[in-house]
Amino acid sequence: LETQVVDAEVAWLAGAKPLGPKPVAVELLVGTAARRAHAAPIGVEVLAPGARGFVRIHLEDGALPLLPGDALVLRGFARTSGSFATLGGGCVLDAHPPQRRRSDPALALELSQLVGADARTAARIRVERAGFAGCEQEALRRESGLTPAALETALEVLETEALLARSEAGLLLGAPACAELERRLLVALTELHEREPRRPGSPRRALRGALPQ
Repeated sequence: LETQVVDAEVAWLAGAKPLGPKPVAVELLVGTAARRAHAAPIGVEVLAPGARGFVRIHLEDGALPLLPGDALVLRGFARTSGSFATLGGGCVLDAHPPQRRRSDPALALELSQLVGADARTAARIRVERAGFAGCEQEALRRESGLTPAALETALEVLETEALLARSEAGLLLGAPACAELERRLLVALTELHEREPRRPGSPRRALRGALPQ
């Protein structure tokens, strides 16, 4: 599954200029592939020389089939005295990151949890952030890079722990989304009974309006 945007953990070399606050032109090296890209820090205004942190990388001239755990190197690209020198290196944490601002604290928190995460944690984070939309198991497998067996085992554990649920159609929903759906339904049902106390029940269509589209 190819991507043009990745979030990574990067060690920024002591001899490099600070990264940020604006995106910096770089050359991304992954395996034998090289791409022009722009890199910018996540969760902080500037990633200082010698520091380790989270970086969002936008590929500029073509997508790559990247997965969490893939090693990468960032080299200088702009025609300056630091051209083509190695700036830092690290690994991909999320090859299909959510569309959030780099300053969003929740994004940095998710990435910190993905560092060295096991299959259970990696699956939980991705399912939870999908929110009410949920996610399909095959899409989750492609994005996480987990084998089908490892993912199924992780999902079974999460279900046992009541941290996710599967719909009849196979859609995966995280515990926060399930809890919010339940809360909305209870509120709608309570309001309906207050308006019509003699009604023995509630038609499904009357409650559907309380749920997200």
